[in-house]
Amino acid sequence: MVFVPFTEIDNHNNNVSFGAVLLASETAETYKWLLRLVGAMLCNTSDFKQRICDIVWTDSLTPAEFEEGWHTVIKDFELSNNNWLVDIYEMRESWIPTY
Repeated sequence: MVFVPFTEIDNHNNNVSFGAVLLASETAETYKWLLRLVGAMLCNTSDFKQRICDIVWTDSLTPAEFEEGWHTVIKDFELSNNNWLVDIYEMRESWIPTY
């Protein structure tokens, strides 16, 4: 897996990570795909960002609580057909802290 961080420089001249992606391969086509599907509209929805971060970036949930939260967010934002989310969900035990 290739880890691709998205960073920016804030107004204090500090690097700030605002997202990251795991890619299955490191090819030009994969990067083109990523940049086309970053999901700017979805990421600009603060409710989505907060809800997904609350279930993904915590180790205070049990696996069952993560599962329930994940499925609720996917349903609420109608993302069940998002291939990238389906793929990363399948790999959840390798990157979700609760596991």
